Amino acid sequence: MKTKFTKIAITLVVILLFNIAYSTVFSQNILLNSSFNGGGANWNFNNMKVEVNPENVYGGTNRNNLTSEIDAEVGLRQKVSSPIGKKYQFTFKAFRRVDAQTPNPVSIRVSVTGDNTGTSYVNQNLSFSNSSFLYTPTSVTFDLPSNCIDRNLTVEFVSVNNAKTYGVIVDDVELSIISQATLPVSWGQFTGTVKNNQADLVWTTQAELNNRYFVIERSVNGGAFDSVGTVQAAGNRSAYQFSDKNIPAGTLQYRLRQVDENGMYSVSKILVLRNSKSADAVKLFPSQTSSSLTLSLQSASRTQATVKIRNAQGVMVQQSALILNEGMNSQLLQVNQLPAGVYFLTLETAGADQVNTQKFIKTN
Repeated sequence: MKTKFTKIAITLVVILLFNIAYSTVFSQNILLNSSFNGGGANWNFNNMKVEVNPENVYGGTNRNNLTSEIDAEVGLRQKVSSPIGKKYQFTFKAFRRVDAQTPNPVSIRVSVTGDNTGTSYVNQNLSFSNSSFLYTPTSVTFDLPSNCIDRNLTVEFVSVNNAKTYGVIVDDVELSIISQATLPVSWGQFTGTVKNNQADLVWTTQAELNNRYFVIERSVNGGAFDSVGTVQAAGNRSAYQFSDKNIPAGTLQYRLRQVDENGMYSVSKILVLRNSKSADAVKLFPSQTSSSLTLSLQSASRTQATVKIRNAQGVMVQQSALILNEGMNSQLLQVNQLPAGVYFLTLETAGADQVNTQKFIKTN
């Protein structure tokens, strides 16, 4: 199957998530090779053909994170032993491969089926139409009754109405048994707003018991979640706030990790925000070049700016200073001295009023 680098444009993506009030603790995931670190192992049940590649092959930036593609030729299928009388949570994240030959939208069918009865505990057709690299998380819960005779479950991902070898990228597939241990926080609302490159987050708890603190975690454009701060617990039925300053442009996902006095934790729903101030104003073209790039942007006033270029490993390989005039600016950037590969150009203006990252490919 052919692979190619793809252009990433920052777009607004609406993410549908289940708003789960986490009052439970999840046991160990019963699926094997959930993150595909073992390649296609365990996912080829009943001769399913599997494809696994690094994330950057499909338009991402991480060369070390392995993912799997679902298309006309390949899928995923795994059979696992499943204790009865338990509640299960099935989770994964996925996105449309950002490629000119990928159908838009492109669909897959996701199922969890009992082997003895053929009962479909999960059976969903999901469609993806993203035009940039951005994971969409999905979470489903179901029960296996105590009188159930399904002692094994088959998890399957297959393509729907797609005759092409370009489709949906899937990662972090987990099937977990939910225990009944009660956590010390009952979640209330979690909301936020973005203004002047700052995200203001507000959340409430309906009840707290032995709660210690909250960790605020952020994901940018579908990447991994990283901690951006902590807030100490204030007591029962409390309201909290946190400001994430100088945020990057693009689609931001936030979640709260609550930690109690004994080290147990729960995680809030995911809040999706959009910082479009600089993303809509800055353009970089062409997306592939052997010698130079043109940076075009609108500035509200005369200001200083810094252009930083990093390689795919995050190492800064080039930096230059600019003076932006009020109105439209166009700047030619020479990159002919860089080795061939994938790079990320970041524009930062004085005071971090604008922070914008764009991807480009340097050819020979």
